[in-house]
Amino acid sequence: MNIIIFSMHLIRKQLISDPDHRPKASAIILILFLGINCSINDEWEKKHLIFTDLYENEKYIESKSAAEDALTIALDIYDAGHPSTILSYINLGKAFTATDDITSGERNLTIAQTAIEKYFDNQHILYAVNCLHIGNLFRLKGDLDKALKYLTQANEYFKKIDKVQTHDYANTLEYIALISFTNYNLNDAEDLFRKSLSIREKYITDKQNSIAQCLNSIAIILRMKGELSESESLTNKALTIWNNIFGSKHKNVGIGLNNLGVIYKYQGRYDEAEKILSRALSINEDFFGKNHPDLASDYNNMAQLMHAKGNYDLANNYYKKALNTLIQFNNIYNFEIGQILANQGELHFSSGSYGKALDCFSKAIKKIADSENDNSSILERINERIKGIKYILDH
Repeated sequence: MNIIIFSMHLIRKQLISDPDHRPKASAIILILFLGINCSINDEWEKKHLIFTDLYENEKYIESKSAAEDALTIALDIYDAGHPSTILSYINLGKAFTATDDITSGERNLTIAQTAIEKYFDNQHILYAVNCLHIGNLFRLKGDLDKALKYLTQANEYFKKIDKVQTHDYANTLEYIALISFTNYNLNDAEDLFRKSLSIREKYITDKQNSIAQCLNSIAIILRMKGELSESESLTNKALTIWNNIFGSKHKNVGIGLNNLGVIYKYQGRYDEAEKILSRALSINEDFFGKNHPDLASDYNNMAQLMHAKGNYDLANNYYKKALNTLIQFNNIYNFEIGQILANQGELHFSSGSYGKALDCFSKAIKKIADSENDNSSILERINERIKGIKYILDH
């Protein structure tokens, strides 16, 4: 039995929409969003909508350029307190964050935060939108307390102004859910994701990738809870959407297949699992390149499958590949490295290599303890395993 299950690939990128389904009255909608008493320049609106389409299609580098263009126009024709200017800073902050430039993302979101407080006394929908993205930024930085503070402020303001049927409100729920997930509060995370999914399926049907992401997140939680039948069903629904949007070789399809393969493994359908996980690995290697850290979970999941099938040598090779993709990034992935080492320790324990198992578990303890995650329950389980191995070695 594996103590730690590092077989999840829970992603929350921004979501995609079909540009052909954009409302024809987009300018009117945008005016209502920014405020009744403001005007919108046509060129700025054009750049803003280009940014929205690129960002929602996960083309983050291109979206950053569009956000910079929109901000340049806004600064040329509006003052610092105009909602278009503030929204441009928010969009640029989002784009920097999505391209892993957290410092630049935080700088732009802070500029927006200062302007919203100065010109609107935090009484504007942009206050909630900016809190949402600042909260997500701190979540990505690992400061979950500060993240939850901002996300809670966004949640309360959206409810105060009755904007709870929107994409931004659904995102707020999902980011809070991810914090619950990180803290292993699976029931709370599931409830929030299901609430978001209900909103999306009823009111935001043009953002199909958003729905697929939410389905996939719920499926992962259900898998971890052992509710495999519904998990399989939701994963297949997400895969159908992703195949329709992106085609069969996109990373999101690879992620969905990875999750499906793990479900099959838990169901004892090992041959089907191997076929699905191999396909997922092929897609993700082609998409990311073979040394990308996102491949660690693919290699880890294949290793766990080979372990379950009794192919210990191949399992160990996959664990080594998973570790090699993460170790190159110094201490960024301590928690994930610790999880993989714990799984590798289980492999050595199963093969009777107790000394190697003890070494892996000891390294796992150090890596997980050095991470910023709430890891007390994991460390407790690994320590129990170490005690068991030491007992065996002593006797």
